[in-house]
Amino acid sequence: EQVWSHFGRHEAEQIKRNFGLTGDGISVLVRGLRLAPSWTLWGDYRVEQTSDREAVLQVLNCHSQKERLKAGLGVFNCKGVEGGYFASFAKVIDPRIQVHCAFCPPAKYFDNLWCEWHFEMEEERK
Repeated sequence: EQVWSHFGRHEAEQIKRNFGLTGDGISVLVRGLRLAPSWTLWGDYRVEQTSDREAVLQVLNCHSQKERLKAGLGVFNCKGVEGGYFASFAKVIDPRIQVHCAFCPPAKYFDNLWCEWHFEMEEERK
């Protein structure tokens, strides 16, 4: 989990630098996640901005989980790994973005929707 947390930070920093990604907020996070090369290797996913303060990422086809099932290993509890990755990735883009897991294996998943993650801007403190 610690390695993936470091990797999320590192990948976001590289994306910002290599693609000239500037600014902050949910729209910048969505652009950054769409540019993340690691996700194209692990499965099919979509990330959509649902409002100016929120976005949702869904993993539609998880190659690693499907291979584990095919090998008889069962699903991997990926909440800590992905949660660390997404939290550190989002923090590089904008420290106000909070990450919440709606569901993921082994607690809940579907053949065509393995996990769902929500990104929300923290409320402004007055």
